[in-house]
Amino acid sequence: MRKHDDTGGRRFITFAQLRARWSVSHMKVERLLKSDPRFPKVHRFGPRARTRHLNLSDVEQYERRSVVPR
Repeated sequence: MRKHDDTGGRRFITFAQLRARWSVSHMKVERLLKSDPRFPKVHRFGPRARTRHLNLSDVEQYERRSVVPR
């Protein structure tokens, strides 16, 4: 359990979970991150956090308004 919960009660998924959800490659997600200004904002938790997270509700909203890459 984390000492400090800075998620504000929101649910997050990792990039690996997003890739599995969409069945796309790592590079596809990286390209979307760089090229699509509507792509959900990346969050990192902790001072040296390496794992990138996306707010699940932002991902769902992105899926509704965009053609999910396949």
